Formats: sequence, structure tokens, C-alpha cells
Amino acid sequence: MKRLSLCAIVLTALPAAAQRNSVQEATQELLAVIEPKLTSAKDSEVAWGAHLASRFQLAEAGRSLRHALQVWRDKDGEEARQVRLHLIDAIWAAKVKLPEEEYAFLLDDLLTRVPAFLVATQDIAGNAQLLARLTTTALRYDDAVPEAAGRLLVDHNIPVPTFTRNLLARAHCVLWVKIRDQGTPEDGGWNSAVGIASGPYKACAGFPPLAIHELHRIWAEKLSPGETVLCMNHSENANLKRDQKNGTASSIGIPEGGRRADPGIAHSRELRSRLEQRNLQIEKRPAPDPAQAIVWLERMALVPLPTHVHLTVQWKDADALQAAAAECRTRLLAQGIPLLPALIARHWLPAGDTTAFVWDVHVTLSDERANRSDPLPQLEGSDR
Repeated sequence: MKRLSLCAIVLTALPAAAQRNSVQEATQELLAVIEPKLTSAKDSEVAWGAHLASRFQLAEAGRSLRHALQVWRDKDGEEARQVRLHLIDAIWAAKVKLPEEEYAFLLDDLLTRVPAFLVATQDIAGNAQLLARLTTTALRYDDAVPEAAGRLLVDHNIPVPTFTRNLLARAHCVLWVKIRDQGTPEDGGWNSAVGIASGPYKACAGFPPLAIHELHRIWAEKLSPGETVLCMNHSENANLKRDQKNGTASSIGIPEGGRRADPGIAHSRELRSRLEQRNLQIEKRPAPDPAQAIVWLERMALVPLPTHVHLTVQWKDADALQAAAAECRTRLLAQGIPLLPALIARHWLPAGDTTAFVWDVHVTLSDERANRSDPLPQLEGSDR
């Protein structure tokens, strides 16, 4: 019986071994086609070689892909840019891990920024410093990489002191003081729209279809076909929890002004051969915005913080306005006092950290009186 069982095991294993041999043979055949293309001096050949390596997720081509990326690193022209796009797409698809110095330069080109970022996310802890740097600058208004990089550090609870200090430098509360006549009713909010300027963009002649990588902000878990979640979303005004020593947890109340929602980030990738309308103009701007910085600091420290607070004051005289604004600003300033100790306690900053931080409340005035002959006083925290 034992001999029969052993024979059965051997017979069962043969098809799997044969399959493995077939895969190995197919891999070698693919490499025989791909690797000469990757070493070619012709740009379209290199692009096609990378395209095939990406399509078959060929990790065995990793060494050749890395070498080709360095060869094409400093070459100019649209063809060279698209070669680098296909190479980094293949490196991402094949899950080839790279040291930062081999691909970080691709993060400064909007064409290759997202796939290069995705390569970094394959080792979040190992690339924590790089991710922290990526949170500081957006290449244009809709660049989601800084937001995704920060979300990954917060979601995975990976402390990077430079990241924390940058958030502290960016975060502040805005107190918007509306001065109105007695009996003026409240009104609703307003919406605005921003136009997007774009131009024609398509694959170079003789090149494979473009590998277009995009990051999308998502407000629910429902995804479109071809999208994958990179960061889960946190519901608007969801209560944060503070862990207690006895194992229970208590909710942290919603701060005045309301907690902003922290949207999820999804990644989509598709190959497109048709004409693309894309704006690749770089307009660098500091990141994150103060409201996003506050959302992350709340989650990191488990301390509620105000963001935008509206105070409507019925006009009586300058003294009454100053008193109302000062009382509200004092209360908002107090809410930031526990932040720095909490960040240290939760290891987002090292013990004994001497970071100079003052939680500030910027006051903005909106004079909505019908008669503005009486001058408004200078309010503390206002720049007018």
C-alpha cells in the first residue's frame, strides 16, 4: 500500500513538473526575443522590448530593464521619454525592486511620475524617506502623488520626522469672520469650477501603445474596471478612536469647523493607442494644503483639530467685534496645545524633540455690512 501511495504521488507530480519545464522554456524563448530589443540602439525597439516584458510581467528581464533605463536616462527628445515610460512600466509590472538612485529622476516628469511612484510603493518602509519627500511638492494642481505618498505613511504608521515637521509647518486653522448687519440671515455656500487646459499627446511612430498610469481620488470603495485601491478612504467626519490602557476605546469628538474627509486613492493603468488629450505642463506648488495636513495630523496624534471655522458677528461696534473674534480665536488656539506632545508619544517625532511649533489661527475678515462707514478694527491674527 505504501509503495502504491508513493507511485501515486510521483505520478501526480509529473504533470506539474512538466508544466514548470514548459514555463521555463517559454520564459527563455521570451527572453531571447526581449533582451536583444532592450539592448538595441533604436528607441522603438527598446520600447517594444519593455512593452513585452510588461505584458508578460517578466521578472527575469529585470537586469536588462534596469540596464536599459540607465542607458536611456539622460537622452533627450519625446522618443526617449516614451522609452523611459515603457521601461519603468515594465519594471513596475514585473515587481522589480530598484534602489532609489536608479529611478527617482523619473518622478520629476509627469509622463513617468506615477509608475515611478508605484515602484517606490512596493517597499513602503524601505522607501519611507523618499515618500516623505514626495509629500512636499506637487507638479501641478491635480497631482495626486503627494497625497498618496502621505496617506501611505499615515495608513501604515511609518514615522518619518521630516514628514511630521513638514505637516506642522503647513498646518493652521482659518477663522473666517463675517461682519453683518443686525438681523441679516445666513446664506448658503458656493461652488467653483476650474478649467483644464490640455493638448494632443500620442505614442511616437512605430512605438507600442502608451502605458498610461493615473491616480484617482475615490470617495467610496466602488471602483471602475481596471482600478486598484492604493489607499482606503476615511469617511467624512468619522470619529477617531483613542486606545485606552484597559482595552477600551473612546471617540474623539468632531472639531469645530468639521473634519475633512480623507479620500482614498485608486490606481488605473491601461494601454492606449488613440490620441490622448493630456496636459504635461509642470507648475510646481507646495504640498500638502493646510487642510490635508490637519487631517493627517489628527489621525497621527489622535487629537481633534479645527480647519476652517466660520464666525458670524452681528455688527454693533468695534469693541464687540474684537471681543467675539478674540474669544473664538483663543478657544481655537487652545485646541492645538496637545498636538506636539501627542505626536511624540505616538512616535511620529523622537522623544525629547525640540521642534519649534506654534499652532496658529489665521483670521480672515469679510465685511458684509450695507454701510461700511465705520472702520473695522485690527483683529489679532489678521493680516489686514
